[in-house]
Amino acid sequence: MKTAPIFTSWLVNCHSLDQAEALRSRLSKDIRLDAVVEDVIRSYQGGVEHRQIKTHRLGDYFAEIRLLSSPGSGPTALRLVFQRLPRAGRYWKDLMVNIIQALASAPETVSVTLDYKVDKAPLETAQAADD
Repeated sequence: MKTAPIFTSWLVNCHSLDQAEALRSRLSKDIRLDAVVEDVIRSYQGGVEHRQIKTHRLGDYFAEIRLLSSPGSGPTALRLVFQRLPRAGRYWKDLMVNIIQALASAPETVSVTLDYKVDKAPLETAQAADD
C-alpha cells in the first residue's frame, strides 16, 4: 500500500499585505500542535440522533505545522506546511482539510492551492527550522 508523503504544503494568497499579516497572526494560534479539534460523530438509532464527540490533538498527527512566507509568490502569499508523523492515524488528512477549508473561507483569503507533497523536507522548510 502506498503511503502519503510526509510533507504537504499549501499556498495561501491574501488580498493585501495587511490581511496576510492578520491571517498569519490568527492562524499561528490555531495551528499549535497542542491545539485540540473536536469531531462530532452523529448516528441515528430509531429515528433519534445520537452524538459522540471525539477529540484530536494536532500533535498526535503532525510533527510540525509551519507557516512560512512565500517570497516567490509575492508578499501577500503564505505557505502552510504540514509535516505528518510517520505513523499518524488516517485522520491526519481530515484535520489538514478542515484547516484548509477554514482558510479558504476566511475573509482575507483569495485562494488556497496545493503547493507540493514530498517525503523529504523542502529546502525552505529546512532553512526556516534552522533559524
